[in-house]
Amino acid sequence: MNSVEISRKIQEQEQREANIKAELDSLYRDAQALMPAAAAAWIDTEVQEKVSELPEVIQSLGTDKIKELKNKINLLKLGLEDEVKTALADQSLWPHNNVVAPVNRHNQSSEWHLDGIFRDIISNLGAVLEPYGLLGEQRSQSPTWKNVGNGRFRFSINTGLHLNPDSKIYGEIHRKSVRYNELLSTYRALQKLTDETRSSLSKAKASELWEQA
Repeated sequence: MNSVEISRKIQEQEQREANIKAELDSLYRDAQALMPAAAAAWIDTEVQEKVSELPEVIQSLGTDKIKELKNKINLLKLGLEDEVKTALADQSLWPHNNVVAPVNRHNQSSEWHLDGIFRDIISNLGAVLEPYGLLGEQRSQSPTWKNVGNGRFRFSINTGLHLNPDSKIYGEIHRKSVRYNELLSTYRALQKLTDETRSSLSKAKASELWEQA
């Protein structure tokens, strides 16, 4: 192909990249919109598990302390939307905008970006539960909460955003994240192809210039 044909091919590839990026942006915003509800559902489940696992602690708190704790949990959930919005505000960290982001969400060296954000958000529950003695574990269990200092705690397990695809909220996130990662792989491959095509264009122009001189 000559340089004109290669330039046309680059334009087509760039347009395809732009279309895919627009869908990736949309999917990420959809996940952002769903995350507060997913985090609230996770918090409710975790609290209920603690109530079931630590009945003696619950009984020792008494009615007033339990009401106080419930109010703090509700306040935490009310702030989830703002927490998520702040955590995802920097779009340069979104995987399709971050050239060093891993394509494979199961990469053992790094959590997928949304999974990491989700774990950061739900981990705020630790600081609410700890003063009431509700971060204890049954002896047969491995610790699920880690003290990271300065009154902060982090949930030790990478929960992921779609461990329960049968539930409505997790199922919706699961479908969007699967589609996102399929598109992300296509997007990365297309970016690589476009870079290679640009290299071909440079060589073609050099060759044509040589022949014309």
